[in-house]
Amino acid sequence: MILDINKYISPRLKKHKVAFPKPEDKITINAFLRRHNINQSNALVYKNIEAFDVAYKKTDVVLPNAYFYNSEGDLIAVELNPDKIQYNIGKWLRNLIKQKVQTHKKISDILEFVEADIWPQPKVNEITIIITWAIYAGNINKDYSFKWIELFDKLKQSGYQINYYLLNCDLQKHWDYK
Repeated sequence: MILDINKYISPRLKKHKVAFPKPEDKITINAFLRRHNINQSNALVYKNIEAFDVAYKKTDVVLPNAYFYNSEGDLIAVELNPDKIQYNIGKWLRNLIKQKVQTHKKISDILEFVEADIWPQPKVNEITIIITWAIYAGNINKDYSFKWIELFDKLKQSGYQINYYLLNCDLQKHWDYK
């Protein structure tokens, strides 16, 4: 598959002048997460370049973002900025759980494109969050994606029934593309 990588880089990332993406693999992804003290066991990656391409078109997944799903796997919120809600995240999350589904998007819409034999298959909990990130996004990860992780870890310690997964959006070395 011939790939025009520029179509996958969101305007937000272009505005921050991120580096042009280079292919990564499980080793480089885990090393990057370790350097930032992030648990690697929740990392996910797309199956192949076709899955990456179709998922981008079908699910509107961009990075950095956090996608919130209820216990039935229905998308109930998409949030970019953790700073906006970090001081009231518990209350925000309780309200979110009560929200009615306003979309037909499901967590399965994303998970069908995830490589399950190498990475863990997410389990749906009361709230399941997919956090998008990429090595090439640099400090944007720290400002958005990794900040979400800090908030979710605190909530889990407080007894909230949540799972979060890190969906890596880097190109992968083992994909067949040009």
